[in-house]
Amino acid sequence: LMYHYVFDTDLAKKDKRIVTPETFEQQMRFLKLNDYNVISLEEFAAYIRENKMVPRNTLVLTFDDGHLDNYTNAYPILKKYGLKATMFVMVDSLGEPGFMTKEQVVEMSNSGLITIGSHTLGERHLPSISDESDLRREIFYSKEKLERILGRPVECFSYPIGGFNEKIRQMVIDAGYSVAVSTSPGLDYPDDDPFVIKRVRISE
Repeated sequence: LMYHYVFDTDLAKKDKRIVTPETFEQQMRFLKLNDYNVISLEEFAAYIRENKMVPRNTLVLTFDDGHLDNYTNAYPILKKYGLKATMFVMVDSLGEPGFMTKEQVVEMSNSGLITIGSHTLGERHLPSISDESDLRREIFYSKEKLERILGRPVECFSYPIGGFNEKIRQMVIDAGYSVAVSTSPGLDYPDDDPFVIKRVRISE
């Protein structure tokens, strides 16, 4: 599942990227009370790589962009229900207004519930970048920079705006990520490709 913003606003009914905290808690409570198997993205990728059957009612929760409300609103609810999630951050936005700080992502990473992944340095549509060294910075350097902040390996990657091609997919592999998510990559990529995992956007 793919989330972006979790905050109170009248725009929630219009902007499909926004879920209010009240609705988000209802959704998380539903998952907990109905015995959904909420696992980490790395665990899900391991099922794919090892060609194992994914247990019934298994879900992965993901958040894109690294907005501050992911820490202030979503994280306390995830802790309340003991649910794992992966949060993809734009590394150069950490500490900027409206985004999480380095200290906050470190705290969540150390909690055992939240995996922090790279959403590149800044949210750029990767297929639109023509300079290969620039592309490598977004994929390789964002990983290295985030690893220095967290003090642990960064295994997960999210293609900004869901944009990728075969060259970019291979660069993500070469950079050392173990799993990558998109949105709707189409029929050219199978459901069991751990570097093009499809997601469903969750709205209000």
